[in-house]
Amino acid sequence: MISDRKSLSDPDGKMMMDLVERLWPLHRTLVSDDMETTLDIIGEYLPAEGEYHKNHYPSGEKAWTWVIPEKFVVNEAYMEAKIEGEYKRIVDFADNPLHVVSYSPPFSGNLSFKDLDKHLYSNPKRPDAIPWVFKYYERDWGFCMPHSTYEKLPRDCDYRVVMDTEFVAGNLGVGEFTLEGKTGDYLLIVCAICHPMQVNDSISGVAVAVDFAQRLAAVTTRDLGLKILFLPEVIGSVAYLAANEDLIPRFRCGIFTEFVGHDSPIRLQRSREDNHEWDRIARYVLNRSQKGNFLEGAYCSTVITNDEKVTNAPGVDIPTIALNRWPDGGWDRYHTSDDNPSVMIPEKLAEVSRLYDDFFRIADTNFYPRSTFRGPLFLSGVGLDFDWQSDPQIKRGVRELTYHLEGDRSAFDLAEICGLEYEMVLLVLGSMVEKGLVEGRPGLSETECG
Repeated sequence: MISDRKSLSDPDGKMMMDLVERLWPLHRTLVSDDMETTLDIIGEYLPAEGEYHKNHYPSGEKAWTWVIPEKFVVNEAYMEAKIEGEYKRIVDFADNPLHVVSYSPPFSGNLSFKDLDKHLYSNPKRPDAIPWVFKYYERDWGFCMPHSTYEKLPRDCDYRVVMDTEFVAGNLGVGEFTLEGKTGDYLLIVCAICHPMQVNDSISGVAVAVDFAQRLAAVTTRDLGLKILFLPEVIGSVAYLAANEDLIPRFRCGIFTEFVGHDSPIRLQRSREDNHEWDRIARYVLNRSQKGNFLEGAYCSTVITNDEKVTNAPGVDIPTIALNRWPDGGWDRYHTSDDNPSVMIPEKLAEVSRLYDDFFRIADTNFYPRSTFRGPLFLSGVGLDFDWQSDPQIKRGVRELTYHLEGDRSAFDLAEICGLEYEMVLLVLGSMVEKGLVEGRPGLSETECG
């Protein structure tokens, strides 16, 4: 258990921005010292009402078809050009960790520009930004720099390269936060943390999840629990789920979120099942909150896929949506030093965090009602005396609802079928439960989840 956690309310996004600014400068790669620091910092912001701990998976350990990577250590890394007889330093890891391609193997030597060039990376679309490049599994060394710097490099001089890096046995860390519910089932939120000096991609999702957890912790009665995982992208989800296969059936549904701090419309990527109840709940919430001003698409064709491709995968089958603000035509700050705290809009982070409230509320209260009565229900006779005159549509919808109480449709299904707001359906069903007219079981059940 990590103690000393902050208990903060964040109506204006200050806590989220504080967290982002602390995580941003860290050299967050798959397995590294700064990943451990990142998990510790996140723990300071999570509510004390929940339980938070770090899980560790040793380098070389198998996780399904994957292998836990080694720890990446940069002792020193720089590149110098010999100009007028003296070596002039061009880039240095000590100035910015983005200058080194993540997981570069060691190298030391003198090279011509022609031989060096294939190890240099820049982004002409953002000429003053340093790109972030990773080669986790290719293992080729490289340096990154602004394109404006690259264009000025002498082509006819000698270059000295020092890439003093190591790959050592380490432990891949996964932070796990849990708020228990009555059923022992969970909404799963997965947050990637492994992009050094990147913010929108993807620690904006971390900030949103922590903010939501703080509010949910104040809710003392809930059937559904919450589990949030903070981890290196993909390999972290694989490692955790491979080590906790017994938990997989208890995850009713999931969310992966990143790219939510800037000013573009929200984009919803549906789960692999495409029209799962969880997909329809997300669409319902977004239609209400965004008034139709959001984008939606199928799994693997709507956003850049991340850990949802693990949770949605065959054999795992946790219906998982992805939310972000990826604009049509792409985001030109992507994987560059221009993805920094200055581009974050606290109100946009808060907007997505509040969507989590509505997602969770429906997943938590949704259930499969089964009637205990026979025949058509005598509404006024059993005291279901709603104001039918003010809204005849409600009368028609509620009457139709009573013909679908056979235990095979959820409260959310009934809202869709009967053309009623979900809250109205819950109000009617709640009254019927109190009168002994309906029994039920939790919604988004294991059967529904596959």
